[in-house]
Amino acid sequence: MFAYTGGLKGDDGAAGAQGDAGAKGDQGDQGIQGVQGVPGTSFASRFAANRASVQAIPYNEYTKIEFNVEEYDDNAEYVHDSTYMWTCKVAGKYYMGAEIRMDSLVDTEKVEAVLLKDSSVTLTKDSDIVGASGTGDCNPSGDFEFEIGDTVEVTVYHNKTGTKNTGTAGRCRFYGHRYA
Repeated sequence: MFAYTGGLKGDDGAAGAQGDAGAKGDQGDQGIQGVQGVPGTSFASRFAANRASVQAIPYNEYTKIEFNVEEYDDNAEYVHDSTYMWTCKVAGKYYMGAEIRMDSLVDTEKVEAVLLKDSSVTLTKDSDIVGASGTGDCNPSGDFEFEIGDTVEVTVYHNKTGTKNTGTAGRCRFYGHRYA
């Protein structure tokens, strides 16, 4: 018989076989009831609109873009045939944006698009100095908090002498959705 004399520890052995799955646990407690919705409205709120044809934009003056074709409008918040504004029906946090293209410009000319709240407060803006392509692309967008009745519209400006045109459907768009 040999006696242990305190030698070196050996290597770890291989992992053992996987055991059987345990029994299914008890059902958890019921969660708390959700917040009551606003009567007659949906939590979901989203819209998108575009231009059916080009829109003439005068030189050196901010002009409201008339997005006259609705792609979708869950809560009838966007008016596509008169005011060309989105009006908040469910207060909360929204992502809003626009895609604006101006054609027939030349190098170093400026195009600027602005999201306006209540026709006077600048929410955000984006500008482009036109390159050799002759087009200017602006994409103002961001996260905003709105109250019921707030409105949003899009205006555009260019500094090229004369009237210039916006793009159409795929190149001139206004959109938004509620996320909280």
